Formats: sequence, C-alpha cells, structure tokens
Amino acid sequence: MHTGYSITLSLQVPVGIHTYGFFQLGSNRKEAKSIFKMLKGKKDPISACCIQIELSEKIAGIVVPISVINCCTEELKDNVAIITREIFRISQLEKGP
Repeated sequence: MHTGYSITLSLQVPVGIHTYGFFQLGSNRKEAKSIFKMLKGKKDPISACCIQIELSEKIAGIVVPISVINCCTEELKDNVAIITREIFRISQLEKGP
C-alpha cells in the first residue's frame, strides 16, 4: 500500500473552497511534517485573508487531512519558497551523489 504526503493551497471564496495549488512531498511522513512546521501562518482563520494550506496523507487513494494553517499573501510567498526549496532538497537526496 503506497502512502504519499502533499500540501494543498486553497482560497475561501463566496461559493466555497477554490483549490489552486498542490505540492507532492513524497512518502516520508517525518519529512512532510518537518516541512509543514517550517511554514508561516496561524491555525486560526485570518479574517482579512483566506489562504488555507493543508498537509494531507494519501493512503490507498483516500486523502486524510493532517494539519491546516491559514496565511496572508506575504506569508504565502515565503511558504512557496520554503516548499520548493525542500522538495528540491529531498529530490537531490533521493537521487544520491
């Protein structure tokens, strides 16, 4: 059974949730949670800004939310940079020397 971890970006809009970003983090739970802990944001919803970042685990095709944070656009810019850097680092480790 394959397990994978991902981060999803979404906006709260008048008609519901609009998902617009998705990052695959691989199959290592410890790495995925470590990356998520680096991200900027708050657990509580931010009234002026409705960007939601969710860490999820996919087990046998079923997506299970692990954690959610909310952030503003400035924090999102930093978070995307963090996620991209960490995905690059992980992919380099998996390739080996």
